[in-house]
Amino acid sequence: MTLLRLLVFVILHGGTIQESYAPHYSPNLMAKVAARRDMQPQACMISSAEYDLGTWLWVFGKRTGVLLHCQVVDVSQTRHRQGHIKRRRLVELAWENTMALCGTTKGSSAECPVLIVRVR
Repeated sequence: MTLLRLLVFVILHGGTIQESYAPHYSPNLMAKVAARRDMQPQACMISSAEYDLGTWLWVFGKRTGVLLHCQVVDVSQTRHRQGHIKRRRLVELAWENTMALCGTTKGSSAECPVLIVRVR
């Protein structure tokens, strides 16, 4: 699916589009988190400050033009949630998806702007 088709679908059928900056987990950590939660590893896994475990979201790397369909396998701790939202860190990426979405695995989350799209 292309970003344009996805955005048109959201406009016609409902959903949300959010801008965010995406930090990333250490290598292999997201897969370990998924396993601890008895969730199957997916090609793209994320943590979210706003969405529930198991939710599927589209994540678009604004620097790379890559669009991935990702499952939420971790959520922000209650004490960190508001800080993540305030700093616009609505998702954290699995390290394994960071290069595709950000173009680098180095640097701060400010160097990885993303769009988060949820289709209803």
